[in-house]
Amino acid sequence: MSATAAELAKTGPPPSLQPDTFGYAVRRSRTDARHALRTSTRGNQVSSPLQDALIQPAAPPPIPWWPPAPGWIALMVLLVLLLIALPLLWLGLRRRYRQRMRAQRIIWEVPDNLSDQAWLAALNTQLKRQLKSRGEQDATRLFGPEWVDYLCQGYPKPRPDLLRPLGTGLYQPGNDMSSGERLALQRELLRWVRHNHV
Repeated sequence: MSATAAELAKTGPPPSLQPDTFGYAVRRSRTDARHALRTSTRGNQVSSPLQDALIQPAAPPPIPWWPPAPGWIALMVLLVLLLIALPLLWLGLRRRYRQRMRAQRIIWEVPDNLSDQAWLAALNTQLKRQLKSRGEQDATRLFGPEWVDYLCQGYPKPRPDLLRPLGTGLYQPGNDMSSGERLALQRELLRWVRHNHV
């Protein structure tokens, strides 16, 4: 046995000569290929009625719009709260603005060109008129230090030194007030009016 025969015996025949069992496809003629194609087509024709008889899976149901996702629920709750809170906030701000304007009108309607006694008397008249409209008849009869004490009880952190001219200035003709004292008294009365919802 020659060396070539011995090598073939060990390694086997070359790939071109090996059958399908060795993992290599055997070359076929065109006739064999056509026959295999006709057989495959016949098998497909036979299996087609079976495929048509199969029941197709049902389509999934449509996604309902209710109940919405948790994010949409939270957004709707927030919008409802805003729709409730905004009108209440607007009404509160409007009421506060009207009170402020009313307070300013009560105080600033008194002309500044009056004498000290006439100016203080006009302020007292304005305040007591508002108290009378609220039904506080007893307060309209107060005068002097008692009137000042009553005013100090109507709001937090009062300044009796600023309100004192309303009780004593009417009976002290020689006690002149400067423009700064008048302005300080007006600002203190504005605080009193706002806290008393006049």
